[in-house]
Amino acid sequence: MPADAPPTRERATSPADAWLAARRGRVIGGLLAAALVIRLVISLQIAGGPLPRTHEIVTESDNAFFHQWGQRIAAGDLVQRAPSFPRCGWMLSVAQRALEADPSLPGRLGIAVDPADGGEAVAWRLWEHWLGGATFFQEPLYPYLVGLTYSIAGPNVWAVFAWQLALGAAGVLLVWSLALRLGSESAAAAAGVLAVLAPIPLMYELTLLRDGLAAYTTLGLALAMAWAPGGRAWRWFALGALFGTAVLLKTTFWLFPALFGLWRLAAVRSPAKDRVKAAGLTAVGIVLALSPAMIRNALVGVPLLALNGSAPAMLATFHTADAPAVGWVASADWGRLLATGDGGMLQSLAGAARTHATALGFVLLNLKKLLFVWHGFEAENNVDFYLFRHASPLFASLPATFVLLLPLAFIGAVAARSRAAPVLVAVIGSIPTMIVVTVLSRYRAPLTASLLPLAGAGCVQLTRWVASRRWVPIASAAAAAALYLVWATRAPAGHEPDRRSYGYRAVAAWSMQQGEPAYASLALKESLRLAPGIPATQLELGLALMASGDLRAAVPYLDAASRRLRTPQPYEVLGTVLFDLGRFDDARAALRECLVLDPMRPVARVLLAQIEADADSGSTRRR
Repeated sequence: MPADAPPTRERATSPADAWLAARRGRVIGGLLAAALVIRLVISLQIAGGPLPRTHEIVTESDNAFFHQWGQRIAAGDLVQRAPSFPRCGWMLSVAQRALEADPSLPGRLGIAVDPADGGEAVAWRLWEHWLGGATFFQEPLYPYLVGLTYSIAGPNVWAVFAWQLALGAAGVLLVWSLALRLGSESAAAAAGVLAVLAPIPLMYELTLLRDGLAAYTTLGLALAMAWAPGGRAWRWFALGALFGTAVLLKTTFWLFPALFGLWRLAAVRSPAKDRVKAAGLTAVGIVLALSPAMIRNALVGVPLLALNGSAPAMLATFHTADAPAVGWVASADWGRLLATGDGGMLQSLAGAARTHATALGFVLLNLKKLLFVWHGFEAENNVDFYLFRHASPLFASLPATFVLLLPLAFIGAVAARSRAAPVLVAVIGSIPTMIVVTVLSRYRAPLTASLLPLAGAGCVQLTRWVASRRWVPIASAAAAAALYLVWATRAPAGHEPDRRSYGYRAVAAWSMQQGEPAYASLALKESLRLAPGIPATQLELGLALMASGDLRAAVPYLDAASRRLRTPQPYEVLGTVLFDLGRFDDARAALRECLVLDPMRPVARVLLAQIEADADSGSTRRR
């Protein structure tokens, strides 16, 4: 059997594998059907809520910019000659700090400043310079896919979600195929089930972000890396085309051909002539896939391989002394670093390193990032895992989270050994993004997806240990998993429950000001989950639910707040809601309590008088 062919020995010796192999079509059909049903139900559960409108609610977000970018492409702006980037409030603050650090900066950079221009105009010209002028703000593949979708179906995000959801269902089959190559039908079936029950990357299929596509691209590349060596030469060209296409999605995919090449050199024996031929065909495929972007860049006068203008300018803020290992905040030093480093990647990174007291501080920050890559916390950015759980009960019940997958994947990787190489390339290639930038749930989605095939193999290995009564590896694995879970389920520094609860209350207050009470309701539910029983939060949630029209859901929160706060407002609001629901006896009790605390509350007096009058006349008339 060729060294690159998928193994079959274990399948032949296992009755379960033989049974599954005989019913392979049914297994595939069942996995696909389950994936589609789960996605349909979750879509229906969130469809009426605020999350699909995140691009409209949070206007300073990647979601909103992708929506705007896609609309421009759909309108016919295919070459994108004019510089285009989001204009966020924090960007103005950073530019202002840069000008404070060096007032001569515009003149030094050759930026013409009209005395009639305001400060914002100068700030945006600075950012235009730092972001590389007409260089794509981020890699172009995803916004062009959004633009193509909008040109066909109109600017409706659900049209984008539709093909993302379909791709996600197909991604379950990618997981199944990869796990099958790890050694058995049982591993493939287990991995497929885990993929069906995984909340991530599913969440990103329902957001206007490229992270779901990046996750499934990672799986596709892993499968292609396992497939290409086992056949004719054209497969190497196809693999290169896939590598190049992936780079158009995210430039971090450049790591994949590099890591794959290193693995082939170290682990696979092959004549030098064959190696050169494979490398050449792969390179041709990469260049061909990149050629549309390279031609466009030549037309607008930017470097041929410049696919992400934001990366050099953003890098510094993730490596300063005040940068967190998990999550993101704009560094206080960022503006000064951009001014002194002119937005250059290496210059800004060197400046960020100097903000640390010692070189060790810079090293420790990046080691912390590497450590927290494996933590269970899903750090929010442009989309919030924890809000999704409140918006969809089915999504909240999906059990295959990162902390479950990682221990299983470790066992699976050890069991599969060399057969796991393409998947391990995908795992390793997904890590550097979170060290170069920061640990965020969306950046970890490709890693989470890559763990699924290994986790399926881990499930099978655990079953074998149990069947053969190998208690030592079982006990060792259980002890290691328990220790990992103790650490991985504890909040990282800076993300303690009380702090996050307060943050969600601030998000809710902002949402109410924006006229988005449904979004505020989700944030306040998460605030209460993190810090249960706080009456002020209960009252705020009751008011948000009331404003969003969900009166029945508001009642228990208003009732709890009333009993604990013992102030007139909660009782008055509770009485009003109960009155609108037709629960007049309960409304009477709440309104009386309100008037005991403050006899002059006008709304309570009017409603109570109406209830009493209706009771005397036998009427149940509502307002």
